[in-house]
This record gives sequence, structure tokens and C-alpha cells, in this order.
Amino acid sequence: MSNKILAVDDDDAILGLTRESLQRAGFEVSVARTGKYALELFEAIGHDLVITDLTMPEMNGLQLIEEVLRISPSTPTILFTTETKELDETDTSFVTKILAKPASPKQIAEAVRSLLPA
Repeated sequence: MSNKILAVDDDDAILGLTRESLQRAGFEVSVARTGKYALELFEAIGHDLVITDLTMPEMNGLQLIEEVLRISPSTPTILFTTETKELDETDTSFVTKILAKPASPKQIAEAVRSLLPA
């Protein structure tokens, strides 16, 4: 049985690339374009890992990760962002891994694999 990944990004092109990269790596992938919808999916389906963009309307990636961890404290999370300098003064200690955009399909798959049991 493959691991279930929840990918969240408001940019359709990036979301599509992330989904395709993870599916090719053998993962089962759910996608959401908003944090609110992502939480609904997470609560309904349960996922082994969440990878989310930082900058999104309504609920940003850090807020989404906080909510995911409130529901399931052991779920690994990846924050996917171009805003790495913006994070310097932000508490990200609760985020499992930060992945800088742009990332290649191989980098995305490797980041996810590194956080899941073999």
C-alpha cells in the first residue's frame, strides 16, 4: 500500500507538477488549492504527509500545518516556498522540512521519501 500525500498550492501549474512528481514516485496523492479544503480532505481521508505552499489566500501554509498538527501531531509536513528569507524571523520549528521553490520532481520526491518510513 502506498503512502497518502496531501499536496496544497494555489498555483495550478506547481500543484500539477507536485502531484505528477509524487505519483511517478509511487505515492497516492490528494490535491487542494486552499488551506480550508486541504483541512477537509485531511480530516476525511487522513494522510501520511502534507506538503503545502506558504503563500496562499485565506489560510497560509504555516496556519495549515498548525491545524494539521493539531489534528494529527505526528504527521510530517513540508513547507514549499520561494519566500525562504521571509521565514528567517518566523517560528517554523513545528514544520518538519522546508523545501525551496523551484524544486525538481526528483527533489520533491526525495524530500517526501526522507520523511516517511521505508
